Amino acid sequence: TQLPYTYVQLIMTLVTVNNFLVAMKCGSTLAVAVTLGAPVKGACEMLYAIIVPLLYAGLLIVSVVIEDPFGEELLDFPIVVYAERLHCFMAGSESIVEEYCYRKGSAPTRVAPAAPPPPPALAPHDRGIAELARTVARMHRQVDTQLRAWDGVTRSILELDKRI
Repeated sequence: TQLPYTYVQLIMTLVTVNNFLVAMKCGSTLAVAVTLGAPVKGACEMLYAIIVPLLYAGLLIVSVVIEDPFGEELLDFPIVVYAERLHCFMAGSESIVEEYCYRKGSAPTRVAPAAPPPPPALAPHDRGIAELARTVARMHRQVDTQLRAWDGVTRSILELDKRI
């Protein structure tokens, strides 16, 4: 479950106030250390003023990254691939069920599709163009899948909005 909005805002506010207070405390301690001629104490305060707020900000960024585990970024689960595999499985399972129902007593079998014929040999300068065309086609399929997914999300939101 996602965290409530007010809780997230409270944590953000606490981290911001803490960072401000750390900066104030370290600044005053650094001023005293410089006045008294204690360079080690001043250096420690500077490190504290830099490291602690960076750690808090880093933890907030990590929480934002792990909030939505599905997407297209490096560490995300590939939800589009999962959806495509589920679609292929569901499309293929209907024929398996029919085959099993008509031949009772036998286990369902999957027939692998025939492999496509190998593409004709291309000249060296055409290989780059062919690779580019494959990349564009793959990206087009990914965008199309994402648009279909967003269309479904939009319809769900509109239906939910109508109910409210």
